Amino acid sequence: MPRTLPPAARWLLCVLLATGTVAQAADTPPSVDHALQGLQTPVEATRWLEAGPATAGTDGISAAWWEQFKDADLTHLVTKALSANADVRQARASLAQALAQQRASEAGQQLQIGTTGSASRQRSGGVNSNQVKGVLSASWSPDVNGTQAAELDRVAALVTAAQASMASTELRVAAEVTANYLQWRDTQARLALTERSLRSFEETQVLTQWRAQAGLANGLDVDTAALNTAQTRASLAPLRTQLAQYEHQLALLGGLTPLQLHGSLAVDPALQIPAAALNGLSAGVPADLLRRRPDVAAAQANLLAQWAATEQTRRAARPSVSLTGSIGWQAATLAGLGQPGSAVASLLGAVSWTLWDNGERQALIDRDDAALNVQRAAFDATLLGAVAEVEDRLVDLQQQRLRLPALEQAAQSADAVWQATKHRQAAGLTDVTALLVAQRNALSAWLSLQSARTDLLLALTATWRALGGGWSGVNGSGASAPVGAPAT
Repeated sequence: MPRTLPPAARWLLCVLLATGTVAQAADTPPSVDHALQGLQTPVEATRWLEAGPATAGTDGISAAWWEQFKDADLTHLVTKALSANADVRQARASLAQALAQQRASEAGQQLQIGTTGSASRQRSGGVNSNQVKGVLSASWSPDVNGTQAAELDRVAALVTAAQASMASTELRVAAEVTANYLQWRDTQARLALTERSLRSFEETQVLTQWRAQAGLANGLDVDTAALNTAQTRASLAPLRTQLAQYEHQLALLGGLTPLQLHGSLAVDPALQIPAAALNGLSAGVPADLLRRRPDVAAAQANLLAQWAATEQTRRAARPSVSLTGSIGWQAATLAGLGQPGSAVASLLGAVSWTLWDNGERQALIDRDDAALNVQRAAFDATLLGAVAEVEDRLVDLQQQRLRLPALEQAAQSADAVWQATKHRQAAGLTDVTALLVAQRNALSAWLSLQSARTDLLLALTATWRALGGGWSGVNGSGASAPVGAPAT
């Protein structure tokens, strides 16, 4: 005659089947499409307002974009910063923490096995009794209501967010190192221009003094020459201060002390404008920012994590089931363990279901729904900010390119005027005041040209950063593809 299940077992089986069927039918893992519902940002835009030099292609930016400046010192500084910078190390530790939490969540949902042993001696009514016990136990909570699946989705999204945040930090640090290095080289160049002009002003001052002694110049000319010399000499101090400050900042970004960095960089290498990278820059389309910018990817992952957390809270209102079992031996002596009649076994199935909580569960759901709306707004803000930043960088890069040829022409013209005035003054056809004005104009024009060249390089750096810096996204191995370096 076939055996029938006890009533309690039949009731537990019905609950398992009903709850599992509902969970499988109604609960799907959080997805990008579901989580992005209700966003206000139109990410389907197909072109930029200011295309600049860029094209709407799909060619990616080189991950090691700073190497296109072809400067060994810059490459070394960026590489050092990506390994030693405090912010980068903190971001990597946060990623390791998220990965460890993911492993813990996955392991906590599997079968748990444990063992216990005890020995006791009791005395009651003048009679002593001993008990020795050894038990092997196992427990498992099947995910019949879907809360465990939602938890795994949540921690997986947090890992993705940590990966993208690490890549965003690396991109920021690389861009900051590059910008500080470019400004350091710019200050070097402007200092060299000013020192060269100072020597010219000193020569003019000495010449004017000789001419005054010969009766060919007056006291006003001498004072004017001395004024220009003194003003130019005074302008050297701020430039030297800036040079030291940029060097100190480079050391800080690279995890070094100023003393460790001082003297290790080349004195005055020529920084070339990477024309090929400038002309071949591809900005893609605004919708590409979802995959090209790590900060946007991190905001999206945080949104998905909150979606999963909300689902977890919602599903926790359904029944949960736990199964525990144990097998052991119990006897009066240690030798008695294993004897017939000493074995003890148990199997327990439990169902937990809150029937009335005075509105607590709904309040928790409302709380998580509000938190989800916060993340949606944060994602909107991040994406809109990214689009605006790219537009800013593209228009700046375009205008810097248009500005440079005019300043090059101005510097050459100012130099020509200075040389012509110098010859005319030597021939006695003009006074020293005109020569000093021509000298000042030439210095100003060359300083402006030098600053414009640096501004163009800074604009290119900022554009690379705004477009994601060649980030290739999060891979499936638990590591982000770092900026300019292999995943570690």
